[in-house]
Amino acid sequence: MKSRLSRIVLHPLYSVCKESRNWIDIHRATDMGGDTLTPLSFTPEEESSVLDQDDSSSLNLPYHPSYTPGEWIEKAGGMKLSDYNVPKTATLLLVGFKGSGKSSLVNRISKVFEDDKFAPERAQVSYNSSGGEGTYFLQEYMIPRGSSSICIYDTRSLSDDPSDNIAMLKRWITKGVRHGELIIRPSDNSSLRTRMKCKMLRSCSQSKEARMVNFVIFVVNGLAVLKSMDSDDDGSKYIQMIATTFNCPYLSFKDDKPVVIITHGDLLSLSERARVRVQLGELLGIPPAKQIFDIPESCDPVTELTIVDMLRYSLEHADKNLPHKNWLAEKVWF
Repeated sequence: MKSRLSRIVLHPLYSVCKESRNWIDIHRATDMGGDTLTPLSFTPEEESSVLDQDDSSSLNLPYHPSYTPGEWIEKAGGMKLSDYNVPKTATLLLVGFKGSGKSSLVNRISKVFEDDKFAPERAQVSYNSSGGEGTYFLQEYMIPRGSSSICIYDTRSLSDDPSDNIAMLKRWITKGVRHGELIIRPSDNSSLRTRMKCKMLRSCSQSKEARMVNFVIFVVNGLAVLKSMDSDDDGSKYIQMIATTFNCPYLSFKDDKPVVIITHGDLLSLSERARVRVQLGELLGIPPAKQIFDIPESCDPVTELTIVDMLRYSLEHADKNLPHKNWLAEKVWF
């Protein structure tokens, strides 16, 4: 006899249908600061419709976005939704140092929302971070494919030179990001510049439309953080660079600092993952239970819900920090 189904709702972002026996222990614990997911029973008609499907299709249904930019705007100080510049697409910017796993994260996020679980990966991944070139062209990914409400930008890795990072981040945040744009740093040598410009000539031109960044997702390599924590002064350079870049004022929106994602957790023990999370929280001055998300390279319900929770946090804070319309600023100040 087929089991009863439940619907888990994370309004106004996502809902998913799964067999209830697979979701009994997937509620985020309240001591971790997350929202409790409440299973809602299907009506007899809904249940009958789903149960009539083949078993294999009902075991792996995707998450369905229902988010519209501006849904989390708080109507404070007499402000209304019409008083804000609300974009058609909320843009989330991925930043991180080389080998942090930004491109892999794009694929992990995208896979959660794919109707076809066998669809090819969207982002090119460098498996040898020391020798691979990584991402040099800004890449836009709509989540899910074919939608228009959410996009994630994969970017070139951060530099070991803080001045390079400040210049690059300032440009992205103040001028916007364009799909296909080649990113060249001042410190890049002539050989690299020539090679990248040759690639640019062979590729399509960059998008004419610039998207303004609405929130930032800072990606860190959990394994590298742990090694840096356990190293001497020279070995602690990685976490020092993370702290310096994270506190760059261009990455914050008013009082909201970026959300942090820890990758490569599948290479660590559970105690090591917890230790890295707490250490990063103390280092960066953010609550580890609410603003730091551990997303390993694994396909399981807990990881999928962590991805959904991370996106909910990012989009909520993106909405809360949308800019006011110019006419309103003029009315207030003049």
